[in-house]
Amino acid sequence: MKRIIQLFTLFTLLATLTACNLDEAMAEEVVRLQTELMEAKEKITELEGNTTTKDASGMIHTVFFWLKEGLTEEQIANFKVGVKSLKAIETVERFYVGGHANTQARDVVDHSYDYSLIVHFKDEAAQEVYQVHPIHLKFVENFGPFFEKVIVYDSLVE
Repeated sequence: MKRIIQLFTLFTLLATLTACNLDEAMAEEVVRLQTELMEAKEKITELEGNTTTKDASGMIHTVFFWLKEGLTEEQIANFKVGVKSLKAIETVERFYVGGHANTQARDVVDHSYDYSLIVHFKDEAAQEVYQVHPIHLKFVENFGPFFEKVIVYDSLVE
């Protein structure tokens, strides 16, 4: 990316000089650099496309937790550590945890939950491995009593 910025800066400078009636050799250099810049831009677009394609399939496992009232600060801290331990399961591709955002209240926004977990898996089979993994089972055993309510949404990503 740094190279692209350098090329773009050079291209801009050379284009400006071209407008000032460059000699033929310098004009050829401008054309060469323009070509190099276009090739680099195409490569970046291709690489970005590959990333998007790779990340665009699989399964998203979304969990919302409502914790019981009366939990101590220590219990809540332990719960958060427990949730984060799930990231160690080998079939996890991407992993996000946190409380709800303080976004504007609207009819479609639910701020009632305490904590959420979003996990991206390669496919449904990877999610099934996660469900029976000892780390997940231990999390449910240790922290299940902390939950007032849990809702899970599993989505296939096309």
